[in-house]
Amino acid sequence: MQHIALIMDGNRRWARNNKLQTVVMGHKKGVEPVKKSVQWSLDHNIKYLSLYAFSLENRGRSEEEKSGIFSVMIDAIESESNELTQKGVSIRFIGDRTLFPDFLREKIEYIESQTSAGTKLHLQVMFFYGGQQEIVAATRALAQKVKEGKISPDDINLESIEKSLWTAGIPDPEIIIRAGGFSRLSNFLPFQSAYSELFFLDVLWPDFNESHLNDCVERFNVIKRKFGQ
Repeated sequence: MQHIALIMDGNRRWARNNKLQTVVMGHKKGVEPVKKSVQWSLDHNIKYLSLYAFSLENRGRSEEEKSGIFSVMIDAIESESNELTQKGVSIRFIGDRTLFPDFLREKIEYIESQTSAGTKLHLQVMFFYGGQQEIVAATRALAQKVKEGKISPDDINLESIEKSLWTAGIPDPEIIIRAGGFSRLSNFLPFQSAYSELFFLDVLWPDFNESHLNDCVERFNVIKRKFGQ
């Protein structure tokens, strides 16, 4: 197995269930299972770990919550970046970069540069990410190449589309795990998940831990994957 992807849902409900003052405190608590998931991936020689951190649809949330999410995310990565670098973790933010907040762009680029040499685990932070929008962007890029005469319509195939996605070069996830109790992908990796095994858990993200990962992997290991054959 090369790639596990995680949909980190339920931070706000966890905060409300625990009667915390703000939902941002739920997002802050959600950093703990991220750390556990990264370490678990390192311990089990997983090469790629993708985290659905902020979707394009999340832009509709309050400015207070968005600001809190960004602060929690960047603070957590900055505080751990040196240790992650030492452990061989590279961090890459994947999403619509035209929408990245200006005040975060410099920090994001610095974190990516600082950890770029890591080869043991490639950590994808899906930030301002939307799978449908990713496909639209890839389609536009290919259409522009056709318009410029660089390729012909016949050159458009699964391989050329994959190379035009924001996730180009990253293998498709064998497993996608969603915490939070809902059984949907919510615009997460629709192209890449064609043959992924999907696991939907009732646990809210702040309560997610290594045992949930172990359970999903054990269930995955007994599945016979035939890819339609």
